[in-house]
Amino acid sequence: MEIISETIHHKYRDHNGNVLLTFFYQSPILKDNTSAVQSINYFLEMQKAEALLQEKSLLADSVEFNKYYRTIPFESQTIIEITYNQNNLISFLKTNFVYAGGAHPNTTRSSYTFSLTTGEQVNLINITKKKPFEIKQAIINIFLEKIKKNPEQFFPEAINTIENTPLSDFHYYINDNGIIIYFNPYEIAPYVAGFVEAKLDLNTY
Repeated sequence: MEIISETIHHKYRDHNGNVLLTFFYQSPILKDNTSAVQSINYFLEMQKAEALLQEKSLLADSVEFNKYYRTIPFESQTIIEITYNQNNLISFLKTNFVYAGGAHPNTTRSSYTFSLTTGEQVNLINITKKKPFEIKQAIINIFLEKIKKNPEQFFPEAINTIENTPLSDFHYYINDNGIIIYFNPYEIAPYVAGFVEAKLDLNTY
């Protein structure tokens, strides 16, 4: 299956030439005529449409913001990459970076794993070999070890958040190293901690 990349790059300026918004979007496109791949491509098209709506909203916000403050360029960058493409599974990781005049940018991840046979999105329960409670406990144990090593880097309720997250709701993607479970900034730790990750061995779990 051939995979190509689509890139959209826009830069908007005010009447004085000051940059209002820099927008960047990059995503793969799968070149195959199967219904499964067409379904996945449709999903990617919806991701692009969402990014373009964000672009329009941020531009309006930037114009309004810069009426009252010194010109601060806003920025939106969305990159979707393929992290795994084997065994009839394809895994995408989307990283969205937005700066809209605040103290720091807002960076988030979302991820999607699909069956190349059916075109349907699959969750952790569908791709793991062990029983759900074993997977859940393994995830809790890995994060618990991280929290015990550096408790000051996490929110006090971090352990409860992890324990109360249903297995099917964990953010995850697959790469060559295994199954990566992650939390976005502010979910269990402050922004400065970045993305907090745990890895499950793909062959074991």
